[in-house]
Amino acid sequence: MSGTIHLQARQCALRWRPHGIQANGRSAVVGIKEVARQAGVSVVGYDDIEFAEASLIPLTSVRHPAGEIGRLAAEPLLEEIDPAQPDQPHVHTGVALQPELVVRRSSLPRR
Repeated sequence: MSGTIHLQARQCALRWRPHGIQANGRSAVVGIKEVARQAGVSVVGYDDIEFAEASLIPLTSVRHPAGEIGRLAAEPLLEEIDPAQPDQPHVHTGVALQPELVVRRSSLPRR
């Protein structure tokens, strides 16, 4: 058991345990999900990987628009190298994308 998973498992055993744990990576989720569930602690992952929905206890996860992120990252690069627009000044832009919380069985009702 990794150090992070071990620490999270110890937190789940405390009298004043957390309401939820955010787990990154497949091994962390697999390692802590059942322990947390038995302790009444919610587990939330990130990236909404395929494994999130397919496991015995489907993982609540944050889903981000990966395709949109890729498109927004590529567009300025393609404009920069576009031979039809030589010497075009480079313009910096900021973008905020809205993630989506996908609620599944790994999150429990608030206690």
